[in-house]
Amino acid sequence: MAKKPKNPAPKPAPFFMAPPVQDVSGLLMRGVAQHQQGMFAQARQAYEQVLKVLPSNCDALHLLGTIHLQENDAEKALALIGRALQVNPSFAEAYSNQGLALGKLQRSEEALASHERAIALKPGYVQAYNNKGELLRSIGQLEKALKCYDQAIALRPDYALAYSNRGMVLEQLSRYEEALDSLEQAIRIDPRLDIAYSNRGNALKGLNRLEEALQSHDKALAINPNLAEAYSNRGVVLQLLGRYDQALQSCDQAIALAPEYADAYINKAVVLEELSYFDEALSSYDMAISLKSDLADAYANKSLTLLKLNQYEQAWAIFDWRWNQRKRFALSPAGFTQPLWLGEKSDKKLLVWGEQGVGDQVLYGGLLPELMDYPQDKLVALDRRLLPLFKRSMPELEFMNIEQLKEAAGFEEQIPIGSLPRLFRPNRESFARVKSPYLLADAARVQELRQLVQHPGKRVCGVSWSSKREELGPGKSVSLAQMLGPLASSDALHFVNLQYGDTTEERSALQRDLGIEVQAVEEVDNFHDIDGLAALIEACDVVVTTSNTTAHLAGALGKQTLLLLPLGRSRLWYWGHEQDRSIWYPSIRTFAQEKIGDWQHPLAGIKQYLENELCK
Repeated sequence: MAKKPKNPAPKPAPFFMAPPVQDVSGLLMRGVAQHQQGMFAQARQAYEQVLKVLPSNCDALHLLGTIHLQENDAEKALALIGRALQVNPSFAEAYSNQGLALGKLQRSEEALASHERAIALKPGYVQAYNNKGELLRSIGQLEKALKCYDQAIALRPDYALAYSNRGMVLEQLSRYEEALDSLEQAIRIDPRLDIAYSNRGNALKGLNRLEEALQSHDKALAINPNLAEAYSNRGVVLQLLGRYDQALQSCDQAIALAPEYADAYINKAVVLEELSYFDEALSSYDMAISLKSDLADAYANKSLTLLKLNQYEQAWAIFDWRWNQRKRFALSPAGFTQPLWLGEKSDKKLLVWGEQGVGDQVLYGGLLPELMDYPQDKLVALDRRLLPLFKRSMPELEFMNIEQLKEAAGFEEQIPIGSLPRLFRPNRESFARVKSPYLLADAARVQELRQLVQHPGKRVCGVSWSSKREELGPGKSVSLAQMLGPLASSDALHFVNLQYGDTTEERSALQRDLGIEVQAVEEVDNFHDIDGLAALIEACDVVVTTSNTTAHLAGALGKQTLLLLPLGRSRLWYWGHEQDRSIWYPSIRTFAQEKIGDWQHPLAGIKQYLENELCK
């Protein structure tokens, strides 16, 4: 007799029983409440339960997408928000969040279109203006970003986050006082807005109020101990205060909290470079680039580190990223329709235009003689103060005032002067072609000035001790007394002022306290009359200077020059890292710090050199 088949064992009931359709709205509301409390896992479960019942529920798709966005999974966020928009193409909030996801994926044009679509659908949507501003800020369009924040504030005058973001953009535009005002307003509206305190710290840093800046970052962290931005920005302030170990620790805390926070790796690299840990700094820049492939600050800073290490070929390949930095140089290539010159010989007229400051234009100007081998007509635009000097030195070239650059006409190709080294100094060996001198002072004026500064039985030593460069200048500068104090007992030197600005107080104090006279030549304005300064340098027997315009002019004139160099980030790339002579200026001998901020060793070296080589 056949056995009856056994009944199969009953399956356990599922953990989640789908609610009736009419209960979905309550489930959705519970998810929203959990979402707002930061309970992402519970909110995600609620939204997913809704979607099991109603796979096309627009709100659940959008909200689940925003959780993925908040958890930095932009790809999943984009897919879910895209499905929500297929259900409801008029969903303004979804377009705004779609823009945020696209921005994280570096799809900037699509992101901008999404934000603009959100605003078109809902013109009073203040968060959309704020989000659009954030995107524009991230891609370097700072003035446009500022307008977006202003529009958001006009719609909602108590919108603290917009004030905070507005302050951040003003800080990046170096409008520090305005930035501080905007951030103070954000804090008045919302005293618990953590990011506003961190942004306030950045503005205070820009005003060189470093201790206050540190306190502001610490306040942000007291409110939110997990705010990676505050740790990263705090690291920058600690580095500027010379507290390097703490700076590294603060950057590392930022990275631990947000491993994909590319800016923290940049800030860490800056500290590492300050400590001359160049390989580690390069690795940190590379990590930032791996996280955000269009991060201009990482490429630009990396190129300068490579240049400092004489790794020219790698450096020049990424040097043009300097134009996309968040704090750009004073003059950018924007607006030129003529193509970039790539170094070919042709019959097309070429414009070479100056960038950055006077010292940099002098440095790169040493490459202009190599253009003589090219047949095309050449026009060079430089700072107007340099024109007399360059016209005399290179009569084969046509020069113009860079302030009138927009009026230049007839040229068919162009190149920024800082891009010439990529063509003419591709490697260390190519520096064998350096010409010295390549600038010629006015001979008649040199003779006149020599009569004014000469002292029988003494060598004339021109001195310059300060750099006014905003961020790096303090690290490059010494006081006049600090520079000449070691030479107080010497009667073999007569000192002449080559420093621009009003130096009366420092020179008088030096005369009173140490009995050292530094002659000021009233016939030359060291700031406005660069041609006169060049003649005054030529009238000296030797120049002692810090890293500033005087150093560049003296080197270009081939004048024997003793150059004081800082250690760390304030030591600019073109002075190299370990060499004791300049690769760009053969007449310059360098004397570098062994400890950051300590000038005792290099000043002792200069004293010994002067006594043994010049005054014996």
